[in-house]
Amino acid sequence: TEAMGDKNVCLMRGHGITSAGASVEEATINAIRLNEVAEMNYRAYLLGNPRPIPDEDIEVFRKMGQRAKDAGPNVHMNSSWRYYADLTGNSDRPAPRKQTKAKKKPAKKAAKKIASAKKRPAKRTSR
Repeated sequence: TEAMGDKNVCLMRGHGITSAGASVEEATINAIRLNEVAEMNYRAYLLGNPRPIPDEDIEVFRKMGQRAKDAGPNVHMNSSWRYYADLTGNSDRPAPRKQTKAKKKPAKKAAKKIASAKKRPAKRTSR
């Protein structure tokens, strides 16, 4: 915890990450977000030499993040958790209802017309 200070994630070169949060869900989402940022950074370097974010912009983002923390529980964290839980199939929500199959009457009629056309001898035209 000394290395992390008041931060939620810590990248340890050659060892992976450590993620913390007020709940298991929050710690997991923090780890996923760190991975997404690392992926974006990696892709940016594949395209060339990315420019650093200006200090003024970093300060604006820092203030926005602090306001969000002061506002209380993060509704986006909850929706992110549900999204990833759904992806794994371990959601506590009921499974979506199966869609009923549409009636295939028009397709059956078309298939019958094709079958009956194949049974008829082909019309020969004179040249």
